Amino acid sequence: MLVVHTVSGALALLIGFYVLCTAKGTRAHRRWGQLYSAAMYVLCFTSFGLYAIGGLAGTIFHVMSVVNAALVTVGWSAARWQLWGPRWFRVHFHYMSYSYYGLLMATDSHLLGYLPPWPLWAKAVLLWVLPYFIARALIQRNYPRYAARFAPAVPAAPLAV
Repeated sequence: MLVVHTVSGALALLIGFYVLCTAKGTRAHRRWGQLYSAAMYVLCFTSFGLYAIGGLAGTIFHVMSVVNAALVTVGWSAARWQLWGPRWFRVHFHYMSYSYYGLLMATDSHLLGYLPPWPLWAKAVLLWVLPYFIARALIQRNYPRYAARFAPAVPAAPLAV
């Protein structure tokens, strides 16, 4: 199970980066996006078989797996069936972007053991809080550029997440 989890995580990191950095709306974007979604589902669901950890650490990993699976589901379905009417692109862009940044933050969490013996709050700020605010700024900066192409009737204001 660990091998499947690790391979799907590595694939999701690589494919997600490719999807974020290439042209949106193309056939390749859709196909690679489907592969990213599949890798994320495998990653999220295999995490439940790996973490028999109790306490807060186990709870956080399991909650984040559920949240990330939900982000991928909503983001993918928004584009696939153009749910939410004219807001479909806005929902798709934000949810899929946040799913990738959630993946990055989960990957950061595995680095906790390699950091100096800092207090837990300092590690949390470095590996979760700081990446979240960087991701949010990048998503807000990039959304208007893509919204003009895919959702001209939708205001460029970002979703509050």
